[in-house]
Amino acid sequence: MRQLLIMIGILTLPVLLMGAETLEVSPEERTAIRDVQTHLQQSELEAAEEELEKQLVEFPDSARIHALHMNFAYAYRRMDDHAAAFKHMEQLVKYYLSATAKRPELYHQMANALDAMSGYGLVAKQSHQVEKRFETILTMLKHRAESGDDETDTRLIGAVHEVRLRLINFLIGLQKYDDADRYLMEELQQAKEEYENQSASADFVLRLANALQSRVTLRDVTGADDLDDARHRQLVFLELKAKEFQDHAEILAAYLDAHLTAINALSRSHPDRASELLKKSRDFINSIESEERVITQKVMIAKRSLPYLQQLVIDGQRHAKLLKTDWTPPQAISWINSEPLTESAYAGKVVLLDFWSVWCIPCLDSFPHLSRWHERYEEEGLVVVGVTRFYNYAWDEQRDQITKELDRDVPQKEELDVLKKYARQKALNYPLAITGPQSEFQQKYHVVSLPQMVLIGRDGKIHLIRIGTGPTIAREIERKIKELLAEEVVNEDVKNARTTASDQDNSTTDSTNKKETRPNTADESPE
Repeated sequence: MRQLLIMIGILTLPVLLMGAETLEVSPEERTAIRDVQTHLQQSELEAAEEELEKQLVEFPDSARIHALHMNFAYAYRRMDDHAAAFKHMEQLVKYYLSATAKRPELYHQMANALDAMSGYGLVAKQSHQVEKRFETILTMLKHRAESGDDETDTRLIGAVHEVRLRLINFLIGLQKYDDADRYLMEELQQAKEEYENQSASADFVLRLANALQSRVTLRDVTGADDLDDARHRQLVFLELKAKEFQDHAEILAAYLDAHLTAINALSRSHPDRASELLKKSRDFINSIESEERVITQKVMIAKRSLPYLQQLVIDGQRHAKLLKTDWTPPQAISWINSEPLTESAYAGKVVLLDFWSVWCIPCLDSFPHLSRWHERYEEEGLVVVGVTRFYNYAWDEQRDQITKELDRDVPQKEELDVLKKYARQKALNYPLAITGPQSEFQQKYHVVSLPQMVLIGRDGKIHLIRIGTGPTIAREIERKIKELLAEEVVNEDVKNARTTASDQDNSTTDSTNKKETRPNTADESPE
């Protein structure tokens, strides 16, 4: 999430720049801007700073010259001077806050600048300062709105929503979920009240849609029990409004984003529901008839994503068919961190298989969870096994990292040493199984994307399959681990009690009756 926030901040820069360029600029300002940019392009930062100070004195009200702070932030980021980059974005935000009092057309640029500032602030380890800046600006904007007359500029009201929503997302990124929920409740209440009064206005539809989206996001990352309900309400609302406002590009985009994101998420946990939603979304997308360029582009992009989502649903349905079936232990040619595990090592245990690779970036996020679960639950009966194979990687001693070999075949013994180094570097403390080149083990679990985790109960049945990483998936897997371990304890108690009772009965019966009265423990494993 942190990386996502950083990328949002950085990717927002072109949007900010575009917004600033739409403002009227005099020839003198253009020359001043060019002088500053020339120094930046030649990496003359000290001269560029002096030139910027000079031009800000000359043109104190020029939004386009103030927007040059973005160029400086980007330049300093490339030099890894994150503190200087953050300082420039702070200065830009301060300018917008002051300027918007008389120029409400700059409110949207201010909100975007806050987003960019938050990204730079995270890298510069200034998250507390960013949070305070958000709160200060939000308070000032609400004060402006409350002190205005009945004709308060709607752009100011919109800015309150924008800043609060961006603050909510920032707090979610910091995992300050209670604070995020507090602002979310405020946002939802205001958005609902405004929508109820002006439901025919596209602006108020969008504000409520954005609030509903933030609620889904927060419920998702916290694993809240009402996630399904929040997502359902969001989808139903947008389905109705998208039909009502078919010619409104932003409402259509909100519908597409929400529905396609929901299909993606549900394809892994509830593939049949995802399939129904995909059909409904496809029918709606195909029904859109518009000659507006923006709308046709969004529809075209959505149509291109449908085959990918269809495949996700198919993969999810295949995984669903594996549930409650017997598992197959890894048939490995090599092991790391362990002697070869045999069937006796898995007997009566809860097993977590993690399919991964050295080139898989998302796998890095799952490693800490796996190591923690191994340490925490091993004594309770959990066996964590990472499953990978050789991908023709060598070790770059100079850079102390793996590297893909394109010009030679890496011998298996050498690559095994590479995997051992990689495991030590990433602090992987659980058994790692390496399957052979001809192995079909991955296909047995329909591994189509990494990482993929498969959770097996002590009954030898597959209970859960999840693809990807993130707090929601990690929380779901750990919850299932606890459930399987806890249920097995209960089951053992019942089994022991029945065995004791059976032994007492068997003391008065012959050997034939003993067979008949012995409990069938295979049928008692929890589902």
